[in-house]
Amino acid sequence: MDLPMPQVLSFLKTVSAYAASGFIRYPILLEGSIGWSEEIIKEYIAHSEYLDSDIEVYGNLSIGELPSLEMKTALKKLGQETHCLVIDISHEFNANAINAVCGTLVGGGLVFFIRSEDSSLHRNIERWLTHFKKQMLVISENAPLPLLPQVPTEKKLTSSFTQTDKLDELYRSIDQKHAVLSIQRVITGHAKRPLIITADRGRGKSSAIGIAIAELVRDKKLVIGITAPLRVNINEVFGHAASVAKKLGMPFKQEKNTLTINGSTVTYFAPDELIRDSYSLDLLCIDEAAAIPAPMLLALTERYSRLVFSTTINGYEGTGRGFEIKFKKQLALLRPNFHSVEMIQPIRWSELDPLENWLSSVFLLDHKVSSNKQLDISREDVEFVRLNVSDLLTDPELAQSIFSLLVSAHYQTSPNDWLALLSDPSLFCWAGIDKSSRNVLTCALVSLEGQLDNELIADIQVGKRRPRGHLVPVSLTQTLCINEPAQQSCIRIMRIAVEQHYQRMHLGSKFIEYIKAFYCDLGIDYLSTSFGSTPGLNEFWLSLDFSFMRLGISKDKASGSHSLLAVLPLSKNAIEWLPLGKDYFAMALPEQLLSVFNELDVSEVLSLLKGIDTKQPLADVMIKRIEMYSNGGLGVEMIQYELRHFLLSSISLLLTLNATHQVLVVSKILQLQDWKTSISLSKVSGRGEAETEMRSAIRILLCNLHCKS
Repeated sequence: MDLPMPQVLSFLKTVSAYAASGFIRYPILLEGSIGWSEEIIKEYIAHSEYLDSDIEVYGNLSIGELPSLEMKTALKKLGQETHCLVIDISHEFNANAINAVCGTLVGGGLVFFIRSEDSSLHRNIERWLTHFKKQMLVISENAPLPLLPQVPTEKKLTSSFTQTDKLDELYRSIDQKHAVLSIQRVITGHAKRPLIITADRGRGKSSAIGIAIAELVRDKKLVIGITAPLRVNINEVFGHAASVAKKLGMPFKQEKNTLTINGSTVTYFAPDELIRDSYSLDLLCIDEAAAIPAPMLLALTERYSRLVFSTTINGYEGTGRGFEIKFKKQLALLRPNFHSVEMIQPIRWSELDPLENWLSSVFLLDHKVSSNKQLDISREDVEFVRLNVSDLLTDPELAQSIFSLLVSAHYQTSPNDWLALLSDPSLFCWAGIDKSSRNVLTCALVSLEGQLDNELIADIQVGKRRPRGHLVPVSLTQTLCINEPAQQSCIRIMRIAVEQHYQRMHLGSKFIEYIKAFYCDLGIDYLSTSFGSTPGLNEFWLSLDFSFMRLGISKDKASGSHSLLAVLPLSKNAIEWLPLGKDYFAMALPEQLLSVFNELDVSEVLSLLKGIDTKQPLADVMIKRIEMYSNGGLGVEMIQYELRHFLLSSISLLLTLNATHQVLVVSKILQLQDWKTSISLSKVSGRGEAETEMRSAIRILLCNLHCKS
């Protein structure tokens, strides 16, 4: 039966009134033909008080004169506010974009999801969404209207505000006021005590920065910098700072990247600009920090003494929870007296918001960090299993545990990764489960790659084609100029995570060994992985007998590190071409250290050199010249060639030198840094001491070499 339009409009009008009275948002699913759904929304909007600017439409829809936007553009809508959303999910379900744009919907708003009768969504995504239909208001073309939701009560939805004493009119929650005061203390308190603000969407994090800035410049002239992954990310900060300045009667002027208030300046800088050039700033605020590579954040920490890091826990690109766990550990080493503030109370909508609850369920955003500390665990206590998609579809609690663990370990794990696992048959999920508690202790995502035909491989090698989902085989066949890595079967370990209380118990190593044995029995040719190179990770994969093949020239956007590709052969066929890959890496890396990698951290260089087995013969005259240098003769510039070959022939001995010697010989000889840079890195007093220590290092290496021989 077709639902009468007046009946549908009456239902929606009541739901809208409920949303407004409770300052909450409802997710509404329209199931039927596209024309029917478009007509309902058109009529609803016509009978509402919305302005066109209050509404955004995503997907291939025709609703009056409203523009229809591509779903991917939703990722650029941060900092904006909408009152009604219409999203066609019939043929595309972009989880990251949906999560982002729903964060712009204010309390009292409705979001309409349209799923047409000719929907082409993957069946597993359809099954997953079906789990959570009960959290939506579902209106079907050929079914009776659903029951109205429970009337929201003021007491239930505003309890957090009734507990406050006297909030200033500037603040919309106790959390926001606390955040503003904490930001102000970064300026008024001791230097080198940065602040980290974390919050879910809609908690007023960005507006708190704007309010704090405006209040800080009332009594003193300040130079404040603000940065974020994109300029659009800080629109809300600028907007609130200007709004508060107006309320407080302060003169202000806003230009593209600068806001001037009461004689103080607030300027937006791109993150890399702040590192490339030095600026004299009284305060630097970093918004959406989880989307900025951690090495860049740490570099900013070393350069600027008063910092505020602010990030969304369940953000638009990654979830941010991994940032909170991992970055705090790294920051503590540089700034042990940093402070943290978490904003819990929502202000863009009320607590118990139906849309937020639905998003949290569908996109697995309800991350809980385990508090149970296990002192020790043996391999026998853990069951390693390859999970079927059906296991995850029928057990949302297991799915949440897996996803939370991945989020805690990887900054950029996003809801789209979860949907890819459900819909891509080449992706597999592994888990290590405690036999007694059934808690997930470790998990991994792997991808089946390779087995490409020769015609495709030929096109790949000349750059004509680059098939998706075959990252390692494509990279290897291009780098090594052979067909075998692309012809053979490969399992790429995309991500691996171990629950934080069980790390450094060799659980990850045992997990990889189990996965290796499984795929060896299955006849897979080789395992591979590609990850952001760091000393710790490099040594982890080397300890598992993986061999380094290639270090990416450009830095990975997520990690801020160079991507390192490593392989472990399982079959005789893969063993045959492995030496070619190892030889290439041993040849390429030393040359690249002179150019594209000449600024790599010395500890990272040393961890990469551990993956090289060089036995370069040294002529007698070279040995004599090196001995002459070690005893005070010649100069580094006169013997650069010989010293370089000597070091690359003595990598195992190089690793035994003390830290000062390692930094000097690696930076000056292997990376050809100038003396000023090498002196700064090694923390010696000057050129004289640097040269003395360098000769000493070479003398020690020669002595060890003679002892070994």
